[in-house]
Amino acid sequence: MKVKNKRAIALAFLALVLAGFSLFVYIAQGRVRFLFSAILALVWFLALLYQGFHTKSWAEEAAASADERDVYLAMKSCQAVLRVFNLLLYAGCVLSVFVYAVGKRPEALAVAVTLCGAAVVLLILSLAASRYYEKRG
Repeated sequence: MKVKNKRAIALAFLALVLAGFSLFVYIAQGRVRFLFSAILALVWFLALLYQGFHTKSWAEEAAASADERDVYLAMKSCQAVLRVFNLLLYAGCVLSVFVYAVGKRPEALAVAVTLCGAAVVLLILSLAASRYYEKRG
């Protein structure tokens, strides 16, 4: 059999690991809810396994029917969403620092650090994706 959707196969084996852990906990503790979660994870595993061998990924389906204008519009909309998300992260960070400066609330400083961390992670991921697609075309 040929694998048509690698992501579904990877998720299927993740579901199998989840089922194994749930079964282990059920055997160790004897709680019925872990048995139900193991059964649910096994059903999910079988569904994803079927999907991995019989259906194409959504990216392949979309690429087959997309023309140049669709690709351009998708690229522009992704750039706009990224720009707005960056602005929201920055505004939230600045607002949190302002709240900390005025009210000396330690929660505001934690929020500011978290939002700045998210912005840095977003920057690193954007640079990594840009470099990846520059090399791969």
